Amino acid sequence: MKNIKKKHVFGILLTASPLNLKFGIPVLVFFIISFFKKTRLPKTYQFIVFLLLLKIAWIAVAHLLIGTSSTYSVFQLIIYDFILLLMMFITLDRASVSAIFTIIILLFLVDLIFNLNNIFFDVDLLGRHVEVGVIFKRLIGVFGHPYATINISVVAFFIGVFFRSKTLMIVALISLFMTASLRGPLAGILILVSYFLLYCRFNRRIIFFTLLGFVALVFFVTVIHANYSAQDTGNYFRALKWGHALTHIIDSPIIGTQIFPEGEYAWVGNTKYSTRNAESMFLGNALDFGVIVAMITPTILYILMRINIKRFYYSDKSRGALSAALVSMFAFSDYFYGSFYGSILPSLFFSILVVSHKGLR
Repeated sequence: MKNIKKKHVFGILLTASPLNLKFGIPVLVFFIISFFKKTRLPKTYQFIVFLLLLKIAWIAVAHLLIGTSSTYSVFQLIIYDFILLLMMFITLDRASVSAIFTIIILLFLVDLIFNLNNIFFDVDLLGRHVEVGVIFKRLIGVFGHPYATINISVVAFFIGVFFRSKTLMIVALISLFMTASLRGPLAGILILVSYFLLYCRFNRRIIFFTLLGFVALVFFVTVIHANYSAQDTGNYFRALKWGHALTHIIDSPIIGTQIFPEGEYAWVGNTKYSTRNAESMFLGNALDFGVIVAMITPTILYILMRINIKRFYYSDKSRGALSAALVSMFAFSDYFYGSFYGSILPSLFFSILVVSHKGLR
């Protein structure tokens, strides 16, 4: 019971961490090191640990030698890989995992109440108003940003799978499709596609190429939409930043670009945008540190995806294995254009379920 209470405390710290990442992330890392049970590294994770150490070392050395970004910016880049590395040596039983996930469900319900209040009363519980998108409002949830509320809903769906709660799964999906940010419905579609692929028990090669095709379609549709949209729309700037990043990646594919000829910012009309922001975790890593570094994380996510799909296929349809397989597929695909792996709540949720849950190691 005492051990489970510790996991409740960790769950509270995890759900509160987005309020102040500079404070929240170090506290979470300290808690993991101090209170979580350590274990021997499984052989299946040894190559992943090597890749994580390689990426962290590469980025750290590059920053020391030629880096122009702030140390905190580099910390933000490597902290999620460090947390995944740390969780490779941690084991959590089902009771502990369930305790943490229960706290996350409570966060989802609070976030949902904030969004419903905004839908029906045009203001959330903190008195904040939001802009209206094409159809719905850009719901910002408890943390004040649509991406945060989308990530919370995605995590809630996977927890619904883990707990065999169809109600939670349905409510989480509805929440994703309610937001005016296109990332919400896109996440919902990716979840449904991944679920269909596993339900039909396609082999891992077909799943891999289907997910890559999904990623390519996201880029293609975004660029096409950007060509027919006004210059102040999100997709226009997203496509602009992708093109800018690719140009610099081609110029310096191995070590990346630390100094930009046009400076840290560029302008389109009266709008300023960051030349460092590639609007993609993958392109951002390639832009700053080269293609080799950029390929490490998707390679790790691909390996974990293969492991968990195989585990699900041989687990007699275990819901824990299904949840781990689904979140691995989602994280692999989303990494190329989204922010799931690279945000504290979904990244730690991913690490707990996929690499630390004792029943799935």
